[in-house]
Amino acid sequence: MGNSRSTFAKNERDRNKKARKAAKIEKRLTKPEDDDDLDVSAAPVSGETQEAIIERLRILHEDFENEKINDEDFEEAKAELLAKLAGV
Repeated sequence: MGNSRSTFAKNERDRNKKARKAAKIEKRLTKPEDDDDLDVSAAPVSGETQEAIIERLRILHEDFENEKINDEDFEEAKAELLAKLAGV
């Protein structure tokens, strides 16, 4: 009995991930080139300074407050940036 629920939940999570991914791709394709915001989902830059990471965290929080990103993406990006900050 428990297996059917976990399978349904897993399928639903997968559908949600695909929908978020498609939305991100669409957003990137329609994003103007002169946008000055830092992309928090970019690949890590070696030698990134503490100030740059803190600035990315500030922008991430602004985007979350303005509902530009959802809870899950916010938490993932925040954890990544905090890990980088701890390693700097």
